[in-house]
Amino acid sequence: MPHQVRVPIRNLHYVACKGKVTLPPLAPPPEPLKRLLIGKEMDAKDFRQHIRSYNSVLAFTSMGANLDTSVAQAGNYTYRLCNELYHRMGSLLPQSGEVRKFAQLYISDPHAELDGRMGNFGGLNKDTMQMLQTMLHACNPYAIIYQTAVEWLQGEAIELSLHLVNDRRTNL
Repeated sequence: MPHQVRVPIRNLHYVACKGKVTLPPLAPPPEPLKRLLIGKEMDAKDFRQHIRSYNSVLAFTSMGANLDTSVAQAGNYTYRLCNELYHRMGSLLPQSGEVRKFAQLYISDPHAELDGRMGNFGGLNKDTMQMLQTMLHACNPYAIIYQTAVEWLQGEAIELSLHLVNDRRTNL
């Protein structure tokens, strides 16, 4: 029987009224993210210029959806989602000869994780990436769960499965 890690996906607290949604205020971002978002230092300016790349390289999954691009016009990045939006997670271990990506990087040792991220996206600041990676391992509940899985796997050989649990009935 494999060890199972069940991860509850927290639902947004919202009040829906005639198509309007009110979300609670966001918690302040943890350091060093807050400094990178509002700072005037060169590394903060560089981070904001490449924020989409940092976001992509630190993602656990890739996005998937059936897109209808017929609503787009030249210079307009509009599209319509058909059916549902989903996340592609893939295997937690890469196939032989493939590089680690997305969640696969979270179950590497920290140096291999950083090297993998830097290899997947060139042109990003390695010190900034190290700070963000360390921050995620300290405060992101999913990164912490992946680190727990790494610790289990470093012991005896075990079979492990991860289930992300979401109750669709509670989402609009």
